[in-house]
Amino acid sequence: MAKVEITRLTDYSVALMIMKQCWDEMAEDDAELVSVPDIVNENWVCVLVDGECAGSFRFVQITSVMQECHICMLKHFRKYAHEAGILCYKMLLSGDIEKLSTNIPSFNKKAIAYAASMGFVRQGENTNSYMKNGKLCSMIQMGIERRAMEELCHKQYQQH
Repeated sequence: MAKVEITRLTDYSVALMIMKQCWDEMAEDDAELVSVPDIVNENWVCVLVDGECAGSFRFVQITSVMQECHICMLKHFRKYAHEAGILCYKMLLSGDIEKLSTNIPSFNKKAIAYAASMGFVRQGENTNSYMKNGKLCSMIQMGIERRAMEELCHKQYQQH
């Protein structure tokens, strides 16, 4: 069984490497890759599977009690995304978080399904707000509250 861990990203080149590998799949048309991800003012977490970099979770503070989550898991490690997500919940729950939100392009059905499996619920839709492959798409707004994160962590603990 693989060992899944998370650690605070302190090297922007690792964040950039992960982003580069996922960029074409997730980026909006004509969006440029950030040359230096802001690992100082944003909370970047590296996912390690058996010590190998498998992806990242980026948390951006939106309000005093809400953060927005951006996930980038490398394709061959996506089967570990649920366990990595639970580890991130545990990390976030040690602070003042009450809500975690995410915005997912409507064409990315797998990401929407992953978010739902992690307890996120659909909270809205921002129509015609994302350009992908020359077509306007909507952004699906999803969120999870502290209590739901706690319940998922407890359920995960009971299973192991």
